[in-house]
Formats: sequence, structure tokens, C-alpha cells
Amino acid sequence: MFTSSNLYAFVTKAFKNFSVTKYALFTLLFIAAGLAGKVSIPGTQVGITMQTFVLMLVALNLSQVEAVSVVASYITVGALGAPVFSGGMSTAALRGPSSGFIWGFLPAVVISHALISAIRSLTSSSVLRTLGYFVALIIGCMIFLYSVGVSVQSVVTGMSWTALMTASLGFVTFDIVKAVIAIVVTLGIGFISSARKH
Repeated sequence: MFTSSNLYAFVTKAFKNFSVTKYALFTLLFIAAGLAGKVSIPGTQVGITMQTFVLMLVALNLSQVEAVSVVASYITVGALGAPVFSGGMSTAALRGPSSGFIWGFLPAVVISHALISAIRSLTSSSVLRTLGYFVALIIGCMIFLYSVGVSVQSVVTGMSWTALMTASLGFVTFDIVKAVIAIVVTLGIGFISSARKH
């Protein structure tokens, strides 16, 4: 039976190791990435931004609760009217052509984080973990996010899903590079943390 005490225990356990510092840092990084603007891709109203790079870092370096909190806070700040989305947009972006990508950030980070956590529990091999991280980011932060983002963009603009997805393939190379850099940064952070402990 689910009771208030059970809820309290669940919340307490979930937030037991919650890092306010990490939460604040990555939320600010997300906002900065949105304010940095975008590079346009012909054939689509959605451009290349640094938000997916930060999303990948969040999935790799935070706990699930921290990751969800960061992304949810970023979306909430924009929904409240702050110009934190790409191009200095706020509330309007949540119902515009890029809204599917923005709303998709939340389930995308959950998917990638879950896969990353599974990989870490299955193997201690640095090589296998690195490859696993890459696959996890591709599945959550690219395949899933592209699918949701393009589908919503098609509905909002009335443009062909196939045409939009074809145009969005221009993001692939850049997002693969982002994934590689995010993994390298994460491994570097892990190496420095390990060295400090010794």
C-alpha cells in the first residue's frame, strides 16, 4: 500500500546524493547554450545549437534525478518567459517548429542516462564503457530526439516529415562530434577525480 511515509522514503532516497552545485552548474550551462544561438540548416527551421552537447554532458555526468531536474528547470525557466531558448526565444518556442526538440530533451536524457547506467553496471572495461556511452547518446540524444523533434516540426509547419528528416540529417555529423567530445570530457573528469583521490 502506497502511503505518505513511502512517498517520503522514496523522495529522500532519490535526492540523498543530489548535488546542488552540479545542478546549478549544468542548468546555467544549458541556459548559456540556448543563448548562444544557432547555425541554420537549409530545409528546416531548426538549427544546430550547443544544447544537445550540454544534454549529452548531463546524461553522462549527473544522477538521474539531477539530470531530470536540470532539463526540467531549463524548460520551466523558458516557459515562464525567460529568453533561454535558441535565438533568445522563450514561451513561443515551446509551441513553435523547434518545440518537439525542446520537450524531447527530457525523455531523451532519461533514455540516454538509463542506458549509460546499465552499461556502467554491466562492465568495468573502459573500452566497452566508452563504446556503450557513444551508443547510448546516439539512441537517446539523436535517434529519439530527432524522431520527436522532426515529427512535431512536421505537424506545426505542415511540411513533409520525410523532407524535414532528410534536411535534419545535416545535424548528424555535428552531433556525432558533440557526442565524442562529451565522452572525452567525461572521461577526463573521471581521470582527474580518480587522480585526486590517490
